[in-house]
Amino acid sequence: MVKRLFVMLAVGIALAACSTAAPATQPAAEEPVMEGRPSEPAPLDAFRADSVEHVAMTGNPQLVEFFAFWCSTCRRARPIVHELEAEYWGEIDFVYLDIDDPANREAMDRYGYRAQPFFVLLDEEGQVINTWFGVQDASTLRTAFDSLLEMSAN
Repeated sequence: MVKRLFVMLAVGIALAACSTAAPATQPAAEEPVMEGRPSEPAPLDAFRADSVEHVAMTGNPQLVEFFAFWCSTCRRARPIVHELEAEYWGEIDFVYLDIDDPANREAMDRYGYRAQPFFVLLDEEGQVINTWFGVQDASTLRTAFDSLLEMSAN
């Protein structure tokens, strides 16, 4: 009887918490460059898989990352890359492609994918500027980004 009372109390508390919680809202995009592109940077603690259709199509420089959800090296690189995405938001587009998605196979071949994580830096015209694989430190990527943005400004 006491056990049943505790279960009912727990269910009641859970229902009360759910009913008073504010509804989740998605921030409105301020003028998306391309339909389906994210309206905010990827979270530090989760992967985001994008559509291959966005590669070299946004009109901005891009960092394309080929990753796998199951990859421990990708998980180590994730906070570094996602932090840089937040820092360069609006200047450089970040596109995350899951290597296990068959739709990404052609892009993997085109850019010479070797192992994950594999990064391809593209200029605003979609030309390859640099590639890296494995975990990269923020300063290496930041130097490449700043150089690309400086070239783009001229």
